[in-house]
Amino acid sequence: MSEAIPLNPDNYTIWHFRRLILESLNADLHDELDFVEQIAISNSKNYQTWHHRWWLAEKLGPVATSKELEFTKKILSLDAKKLSCLWVLVALGGWEHELNYCQKLLKDDIFNNSAWNQRLIGWKQNISTTYKQNMDSANENQIPAWIMVHQETGFRSCEIF
Repeated sequence: MSEAIPLNPDNYTIWHFRRLILESLNADLHDELDFVEQIAISNSKNYQTWHHRWWLAEKLGPVATSKELEFTKKILSLDAKKLSCLWVLVALGGWEHELNYCQKLLKDDIFNNSAWNQRLIGWKQNISTTYKQNMDSANENQIPAWIMVHQETGFRSCEIF
């Protein structure tokens, strides 16, 4: 499998079978992240590679967050408009760091559509999480939850500069 992917990284079937094999062998997914990193660097516009990396991020959970954010920065330093690499961060959460990173990308290039899209996703996730966290206390105090979200976030995540 490791030999077939570099020859044709666009082949979804190969990636699918690789995931099945990794699960059945209970393989070390951190090693797999390193393998996928090499493929992604040489073929960064390949959706199958990013889908596989997303799968790894979901399996590894928050443990992979800092490594994934660093890898995303590395890929985006090569081309700041690769939306695909930002998808993986969706699986990991950590929206506060992601929003800050999107803000940095937008400061560098205000026309970066990938950063705008990811920022919107992160902002919605951040508001949704804050809303859910405040629902209980809002019900106890009879205060509409959206007011508590506004008070807590102060729409500071909407700031660009």
